[in-house]
Amino acid sequence: AWTGFKNITDTAVANVDFNTGGSVTGALVSTTPTGTLNYATYAAPVNYKLGGAALSTGITGTNTGFTTITGNANSNTITGTGATYLLAAATPDAGSSGGQAWTNFKNITDTTGTANFQASGSLTGNLSAQTLNYSTYTQDLTLNASTGAITNNGVTGTLTLNGTKTVNANSGQNNSV
Repeated sequence: AWTGFKNITDTAVANVDFNTGGSVTGALVSTTPTGTLNYATYAAPVNYKLGGAALSTGITGTNTGFTTITGNANSNTITGTGATYLLAAATPDAGSSGGQAWTNFKNITDTTGTANFQASGSLTGNLSAQTLNYSTYTQDLTLNASTGAITNNGVTGTLTLNGTKTVNANSGQNNSV
């Protein structure tokens, strides 16, 4: 066990387990870019800033070299700016963006981002994005023109469209308005 380290750099593949409440007050670096950040036993909800931006849960500084982020059973959130989020087919609350993959993150918040639902991607929490891409989605979608609500949209919680509000649907499905 160790304490009092502000910055941590691992010259091999860093696999960091945050246990129930671990943290680093500075930067966290895996010089081999295949590291894992594991929050599976973290006691509180996790907020991970895509691309290693500062102020992710448990990391005050930036983080570099981590390609896999594992959340816990809480209502965790992935955040970003203008990113494209590929939601994993048949695995709720999982996806990837910018070379990073995650599991057990129920929410995505990126007011200028794009959520790509692929064949059957889904979230059990909330989604805030500018563009929804259902172009390869295999379920029928129904858009309520009065309220803007989309049925069978792959989001159990609240779906918020921001900015230009773009929705790309699969023309091979029986979508309706």
